[in-house]
Amino acid sequence: GRIVGIIHATFDTSHLALERRDVVLALVATNGMVTLLLAVTGWLLVARMMAPVRTLSRYLGAASEGRATLVPPEAVARNGAEFARLFLAYNALVRFMYERENLARQLADEHRLGSLGRLTSALAHEINNPLGGLFNALATLKTHGHQAAVRKSSLGLLERGLIGIRDVVRTTLALYRPEQAPRPLAIADFEDLRLLVAPAARRKGVDLRFSGPVDVLLPLPSTPVRQAVLNLLLNAVSAAPPGSEVAVDASLTPTALHVIVSDRGSGLPEPAGCLLAAGGETGGPPWGGGLGLWTTRRILDDLGASAEVERPETGGTRIRLLFPFIAPMELAHVA
Repeated sequence: GRIVGIIHATFDTSHLALERRDVVLALVATNGMVTLLLAVTGWLLVARMMAPVRTLSRYLGAASEGRATLVPPEAVARNGAEFARLFLAYNALVRFMYERENLARQLADEHRLGSLGRLTSALAHEINNPLGGLFNALATLKTHGHQAAVRKSSLGLLERGLIGIRDVVRTTLALYRPEQAPRPLAIADFEDLRLLVAPAARRKGVDLRFSGPVDVLLPLPSTPVRQAVLNLLLNAVSAAPPGSEVAVDASLTPTALHVIVSDRGSGLPEPAGCLLAAGGETGGPPWGGGLGLWTTRRILDDLGASAEVERPETGGTRIRLLFPFIAPMELAHVA
């Protein structure tokens, strides 16, 4: 257990350090080459695996732009079973899209034919409405044509009624193409409505009451507004019991014409009220009635107007129409 001495020895390890460095360099080079080879091999394998996905993505992108095409059979055949099934499913989807487009075109053609049928019926309906007033004006001319005032009033009614029929025919034949220069609405148009509805009101024993603005031109096309109000008036007179009153109240604001048609009848049926108050495309009359309310709804849609149906506690129906002006209006000289 005694320390006898200390031995100091010196060893030369430089050759071991050189060998260690050579081994490290060899390992780095070998690992780098193996890693690069594996990376290239992996990239090639992934690229080969992703080729069908890229193909499918290209076809899907074209389909999203509206250029859907079928994957060729040779492209389906050179892929594995999984991707082949995927391509076949995509081709089936494209075929369904083609069939859907064909069906949509056929439905559009059938809808167009149905719309033309409804428009034809509406044309007959709208022409038939003012004919009673025109015949009434002719009878007035035959009886009281020697009076200048009566002659002037009747001729004015005949002229405006014929212009209205002409406009209806032109509008229907043009499939609701907007008029180039529509005649502005005037107070005489409301007087015409009174004359047109008066024979039906007399037959029913119904009183008519009109209240509205003074004689002023309104920035609204006269023909469609008259058609809409006339249809509601005829329905109101038809529904009103004898001895009751049908009222038309018109008022103005700087931006719109407000018209209220009210009667004391049994009330507008719920489906008819929903049709009249609904905006947008309405289709045909769902309750099996006439075309008057359907035509009125189409006119309101074309004019950007709205309708509200009220059922007062006293009975009957009150329909509020709002016709926005085509251009701003100065209410000068308007009571």
